[in-house]
Amino acid sequence: MERQFNEELERYYKFSKGLLGIKDTNFDKQKSIDMKNYAKYVLREGAIIEKRQILGCLESRLVMKNKKIRTI
Repeated sequence: MERQFNEELERYYKFSKGLLGIKDTNFDKQKSIDMKNYAKYVLREGAIIEKRQILGCLESRLVMKNKKIRTI
């Protein structure tokens, strides 16, 4: 999952530099984004394949009760 995260950051960096013309970007600063926040973003906004990949990395089982997700 961390490899995918880094690939997405590199893709975004190239996009912002090439297409948007943003030249003053610090790639190391972008790498410091929290993995937990990235996982939350993908679970909310990502494609179904990305969501399955993230959920497949979890070691514990998930249970939903009263619209809240918990781990067992």
